[in-house]
Amino acid sequence: MRQQQLPVGRSAPSVLGCPAVARRTTIGHVLTSLHVGGAERVALMLAQQQVKDGHRVVVLSYDAPSVAGALATEFERAGVAVHRIKKHANIDWSLPWRSARALSRVNIDVVHTHNDLPLVYMAAPARLLRRRLVHTTHGQHRGSRRQLWLRRAAARLVHRYVAVSQATAEYALSLGEVSPHKLEVILNGTDLKRFRPDAAARARLRQRWGLSADARVVGTVGRLAQVKNQPLLIKALAPLLKNGACDALLLVGGGPQRAALITLAKQLGVANEVRFIGE
Repeated sequence: MRQQQLPVGRSAPSVLGCPAVARRTTIGHVLTSLHVGGAERVALMLAQQQVKDGHRVVVLSYDAPSVAGALATEFERAGVAVHRIKKHANIDWSLPWRSARALSRVNIDVVHTHNDLPLVYMAAPARLLRRRLVHTTHGQHRGSRRQLWLRRAAARLVHRYVAVSQATAEYALSLGEVSPHKLEVILNGTDLKRFRPDAAARARLRQRWGLSADARVVGTVGRLAQVKNQPLLIKALAPLLKNGACDALLLVGGGPQRAALITLAKQLGVANEVRFIGE
């Protein structure tokens, strides 16, 4: 049964579950890692804007300090301090305690967790330390019964639960993961200026990837993984080439399915028209 349509995108203060304040707030984004990914990119864009708005912003990441993470430099360039809390095992019972110490040390006012692992490990420490807690779920993932139970327990502690789409919100409700009164739908924003380069930059990029000035190009950005279903795009390319609707397909991103996608493009006879850009 379809759930009731939820309101989309109220103002930031209401999302935090507290009235607007003039004072400078310290906001902490909690991520599984600093590798390139959709949730990580959203956190980066939020952090950049929050810094511009005059807030102090930090990132807490559960990957090891020895793991560079492609986005660490971008966060630091934006004036966001990066703190690592290494996760030692598949289930790390010490991580909530170490997360609590990190929250106290960095003195965060608002904790914003992204996806399952940060929610499960950070929810209790944040509430015990009386921090405001916002969670964003960036996709639909049921997991095992134990994982679902942990997410439900952790989600009870959040002040606001944000879903990036109506479908994601309805999925979370169907699992009993969140109460409707805590749930908001806020669609991911895109800075369109980034996709309108000047003529010289556009020409350089087209030359780099062997594209003529008037070539019609379809592009997608995402991890090369089964859940992203890039094979669908590659299979759709052949008829588009035949009717002249498209001249090339650009796949931006890396991942475990890269070799299989290259093989598929060869099998379908479109290998010359598919460009694998990488990360």
